[in-house]
This record gives sequence, C-alpha cells and structure tokens, in this order.
Amino acid sequence: AFLAWQTVFFGGPGEPEAGPYDDPDQDGVVNLLEFAFNLSPFLASTALALPGATGGLPWIREEEINGVSYFTMDYIRRKNAGDFQPQTSTGLMAWTPSVFTVLSGPVSVNGAYERLKLRLGSPIQPGDRIFHRLAAIIH
Repeated sequence: AFLAWQTVFFGGPGEPEAGPYDDPDQDGVVNLLEFAFNLSPFLASTALALPGATGGLPWIREEEINGVSYFTMDYIRRKNAGDFQPQTSTGLMAWTPSVFTVLSGPVSVNGAYERLKLRLGSPIQPGDRIFHRLAAIIH
C-alpha cells in the first residue's frame, strides 16, 4: 500500500523525497506517517484527528467520562497497513504498551482509512506524571 501511495504522490518510490523517512513539506512528519495518518506529504500540517477530520495526527487529551478524568486518544489509521500501539511512559525514555479501552471504532473514514477512539489507562490522579503516544509499525 505504501508503494501505491508513493506512486500517487511522487510518481514512484525512487523519486526525490519519496522515501519513507523523507519530509518534503518539512512539517516534522515523515512520509511513512503521512501515509499512515492520511496526510499530504506536500502540505505542511500538524492537524489533529479531530471529530469529522479525514486525516490527522493522534489527538490525545484529558476527558471526563462518567464523572471521571481519563486520557483519551482519537486517531485515523490506514487499514491493514501495520500495527498501531498506544504506549505509555513516565519519563519519555522507556515506553510500554498502554492498557486501553476502545470507546468507538474502527469506523470507516473512506475506503482506505478508519477512525478509533480509545480511553487510555486508569483514571487520572493528581500529581500523575504520565505521557502517551501512538507507535505506528508500518508493513
């Protein structure tokens, strides 16, 4: 699927700036992640996967659910493109798989992409020092 994406946007995988780790729009998001999250490699954007969006970077925030504060994550992913694993860290050095609950999804965005919303971990406690990210392992 990534090869087809490279061909659509660049004319082929061997073209300048078509590599998986190239960033032609210099927005800090490499081509492989632009592909994974349905972003354009030519339009600098750090748009989030807000409700109604068809592409964007994972949106992680504090949200109240049934009167309790949790971190939630909304993200859009390429179907059948790889593994997308929410991860947690307390110091940004070591990351471990997050415990999560799927709140919605996967819901089709279009033929190739889908949206998910997750509740991450346990309720937020005062003084918690915790970080979340989404690891994308693209095949």
